[in-house]
Amino acid sequence: MPVDGLFADLSCGIGSVCLPDTFTQLSGALQLAIVRDWRRGVDAARNRALVLLYRETVGLTALSLPAKLARFHELCAEYGEDRPPDMARLLQHY
Repeated sequence: MPVDGLFADLSCGIGSVCLPDTFTQLSGALQLAIVRDWRRGVDAARNRALVLLYRETVGLTALSLPAKLARFHELCAEYGEDRPPDMARLLQHY
């Protein structure tokens, strides 16, 4: 069953979460189970976005892979994101 509560302004690149009372009135265990599943999906979307950012930026350069990964780490810091330690694996996966 769909649950409203995840919002995004695509033009500004911002998002928010405001879950309805029907969700917040569930038991804590059920809320945690649902959030865990949502988190897996959001984590996968984040990984795809990181790979896309890599390919749109440093992936287009002639730098060596270690230099690209180092530069990407700097870009992630500029965006306020932690670079996953397994970025090379993510590049192969996505």
